[in-house]
Amino acid sequence: MARRASLPLWLLVVLALVLSGCKAGAGDACKQTGDCQDGLLCLESKCHTQPQGDLWCRQGDRADGCSSLGRCTASKEGECIAGKNEDCLRSGICDKLGFCAAINGRCALSAEKDADCRGRHGSIQHDHCGFAGLCSARNGECVAATDEDCKGAVVCQQDGRCTAQDDRCTLGATTRAHCNRQIGMLKRNPCRDEGRCTPSKGGCIAGQDADCAPTEGCKRRGLCSAKAGSCRAEKDEDCKQSEACKALDLCVRQPEGTCAAKACSESRACTELGHCELVVGRCQATSQAHCRKSKGCAEAGYCQYDGNFGRCLQKPLGEASPVPSDEGPIVIVSRTAILIGDEGEPVVRLPSREEQIRTGIATSSKGGKEGALLIAPLAKRVQAAVQLIRKQHLAKWRGPLGGPAVEAIVIADEETPYRILIEVVYTLGQSGIGRYHLMAMKRAEPTTGDAGAPAPPTPLPSASPSASPAQPALTAIQGPKNLNLVAHLGAAGITLRTSGGAVASGCTALGPSVTVPKAGDAHDWDALASCLLRVKAAFPTETTALLSATNDMPYRHVLRLMDELRGQGGKTLFPDTNLGVPRTTKETP
Repeated sequence: MARRASLPLWLLVVLALVLSGCKAGAGDACKQTGDCQDGLLCLESKCHTQPQGDLWCRQGDRADGCSSLGRCTASKEGECIAGKNEDCLRSGICDKLGFCAAINGRCALSAEKDADCRGRHGSIQHDHCGFAGLCSARNGECVAATDEDCKGAVVCQQDGRCTAQDDRCTLGATTRAHCNRQIGMLKRNPCRDEGRCTPSKGGCIAGQDADCAPTEGCKRRGLCSAKAGSCRAEKDEDCKQSEACKALDLCVRQPEGTCAAKACSESRACTELGHCELVVGRCQATSQAHCRKSKGCAEAGYCQYDGNFGRCLQKPLGEASPVPSDEGPIVIVSRTAILIGDEGEPVVRLPSREEQIRTGIATSSKGGKEGALLIAPLAKRVQAAVQLIRKQHLAKWRGPLGGPAVEAIVIADEETPYRILIEVVYTLGQSGIGRYHLMAMKRAEPTTGDAGAPAPPTPLPSASPSASPAQPALTAIQGPKNLNLVAHLGAAGITLRTSGGAVASGCTALGPSVTVPKAGDAHDWDALASCLLRVKAAFPTETTALLSATNDMPYRHVLRLMDELRGQGGKTLFPDTNLGVPRTTKETP
């Protein structure tokens, strides 16, 4: 009888693997999806079916990513993405922000035409066009298609992201130097403040944990780990060591790389700031009621719900007024009083104009000290606002924490004496304000209501310098000394002083006279612009100047001089111009 040949067991296994394409089956070990049989995914080193993978995306630490961002479908790359519209429609980002269409693995704002991108979306009424420049419909979603989309957006004005690239507003960065500089209205530095030190696709990214470690975002909000180009909270310890954990109970790491409270509604972020609901990994304010119930509303007037940032602000001044983003209090100096925001009750009432010029605010509001500059009632209110803003920085919706701790806007009547202005600015500086923005309001006919209520602020007219850029340098002041430029605004005109002495009339030599005398009853701004160009040519690297004025000098003239010193008509002269202590009305040229 013939004997049947048999094959070794190991060879049978090899043949089986060859016939199956050498692919692992469901439950078998793998390193990547390509190791698994067709239709299977490699997740956590094992092959899974698609339904198993989708279930995996809805469990554990990934569950919040599914419910908040629509990342409910497992991809071939082993990640959770928004794979179908149903993923987005069930998510918080659809409900809150209107991102309800699955496009390229993420939930996006769908649109067939540009008009679909305008207006407000989602339950928190977020303006994606006005905020992020997503104003153009392309391939079914709202994107930033052109630089024009970005230039009118908040991210351009605040963060300097004014260049459209890859459908988003970016910095247009190409070198590390572009990332390590001050940009935007708030003078943020992406590298120093956010750990974004490497240029990538027009923006700046965080390449390693060491980039994030020195930032305020790490110290205050736990954003200490570099991932996907940004500083995030990727470890539990990131959140637990942060100031936000200690001050606001924001101690729990979220899938979005942020820190939030275990229950936002029961945290100090809710009771103090009104941030009572979890939205995309952060405790935020989502209604006016949240703001009104907060301690910040009761103690510092932060009662106005801001849907763009998910937080509470001071009440806006009206349609013609700027609503600050990261700035602190809005200080208003009317003809008769100093107010905070649009509160009807003045912080301080102003004396007669003669008294304002002679002694400023009444000494009873300045600790009874003759000649003092600190306005005590204003300082108390501003300090309360500063403390609240610093807490908001720990939990705000987005943005870095670098730069000055708090900023303020000062809106004053155009005839306000310089003495009052300097007392207000001095008080802000002593109360924790790092930078201030000056605006003027023109006088209007009185209306019914509070006599001290201001008219809406309007920008003052400004003329471009008429002098040619090729103005000769003022050789008389060239030399090894620093410039130390001081511009004094007086009754006879404007005097420029340098470390070498006063600049004489005509701006060609040094001498004891008014540099730019008045032309009749008006200041000669064109002559001043020409003279400043000469001074700048002599000291091209100087950027600082000090502005001083007589006690009685109207605010509108002070603002105009500041504009001329900083540069107009596209010319940057002395951008770091600050205010100096006022002189008496007696001229001492």
